[in-house]
Amino acid sequence: MYAISKTAKHIVVCVAMLLSIFAFCALNADAAEETSGTCGENLTWNYDPATKTLYIDGYGEMTEYFIGFPWDGLTIENIVLPDGLTTIAASAFENSIVRSVVIPDSVTIIGNSAFHGCFRLMTVEIGSGVTEIRGEAFRSCNMLESVVIPGNVKIIDFFAFANCEMLNSVTISDGVEVIGDYAFNWCFRLKQAYIGNQVTTIGQKAFEACALKNVVIPESVTTFYMDSFDSCNVLETVTVESVEAIRLIVKESEAELPWGIESLVLDGRTLQQVPCIATDISGITTIMGDTISYVYDSSIWEQALHHRYSTDYGMDGLYHWSECLDCGKNSGNLPHSYSVEVITPATYETTGEGKYFCECGYHYYSIIPVLVPEESEEHIIIEVPVPVYPEEEEAYSFAPATLIIIVCAVVVCFGALLVNAAIVVLIIVLVKKKKNNKKTSE
Repeated sequence: MYAISKTAKHIVVCVAMLLSIFAFCALNADAAEETSGTCGENLTWNYDPATKTLYIDGYGEMTEYFIGFPWDGLTIENIVLPDGLTTIAASAFENSIVRSVVIPDSVTIIGNSAFHGCFRLMTVEIGSGVTEIRGEAFRSCNMLESVVIPGNVKIIDFFAFANCEMLNSVTISDGVEVIGDYAFNWCFRLKQAYIGNQVTTIGQKAFEACALKNVVIPESVTTFYMDSFDSCNVLETVTVESVEAIRLIVKESEAELPWGIESLVLDGRTLQQVPCIATDISGITTIMGDTISYVYDSSIWEQALHHRYSTDYGMDGLYHWSECLDCGKNSGNLPHSYSVEVITPATYETTGEGKYFCECGYHYYSIIPVLVPEESEEHIIIEVPVPVYPEEEEAYSFAPATLIIIVCAVVVCFGALLVNAAIVVLIIVLVKKKKNNKKTSE
């Protein structure tokens, strides 16, 4: 009985394991057969196995899935996106598409790695609403041969089209502002790249190891790196219209041009804003056209880096300066600092003549004014007092006092006379009054 029970127990365990395996397979089969679902608040997806086409319907933002999308594992050769779609989520179609995709105008952002590794993707059409192509969005799309980035796109982010092995032509339209670091690096067959006239930034190693032969760096570029075209081994000519790019090239370069190119074309409008590019060195070809450009052979680049200022000053009546022997650029422009060379010395009675000169060589002749005592150390001004004789001094001392005494005496006498007269008048008045009173009483 014990043996039978043990065997039965083993049988039950085995059956349970088999049932679990069958259930797991059934679940996987159901999962593999899932061909529709949701992929956003207002978005649905549907897969047609006959045409191997994935249809997205609805509007709004696509859900960001961090552990895989619901259509992962399906063989997708075509994708149809709706006009109402506004974003393509990060890694949404990574390693899935064969052939082509059209990004509708309603989409504003193509997320990180959205089409990364779609090695069968041959064509992509980017809609007029896209403003940003994020990092690695089309990286390693090996069958992609050409791409046009419309002007509505402002940023082509890092590694956006890196390692696209068959990519041979890129048009970055006017309006694009930033070409990020490594954006097109290791695109071995990229021979043509038009960089739009509103690009402000060309990132580090942006076109590293490409097959470019001719490059134009537009005037709008303000941020530029010396390694932007690193390892572009067949690069022949770089035409630089950007002042900032020229400044960096001049600063970083010594005896050789960057990237090992054969010649550098510098737009004539930029030359006055950078260190001297000598125009009379053997080997330089001047191109005349709507604008003036200068083509420099790499063998003379070292000579063309710096101004060669003349030891003779240029000058006018107020300032002096040094002038470059090659381009005529002025440096310094300092006011004259004069010293005087006496030709005829001045005296206390007559003017002299002097030569006023500056170290730059500018000079003029002028008179030296008549000397005045205060300006001469040879003459000491002595103040001589006016002599005063004793009798004059005594007279001067007592005469005012005597005058005062006389005046006071006159005043006193005159005052006494006035007082006496007043007393006499008063007596007369009183006598008359007394007589009048007596007559009245009688």
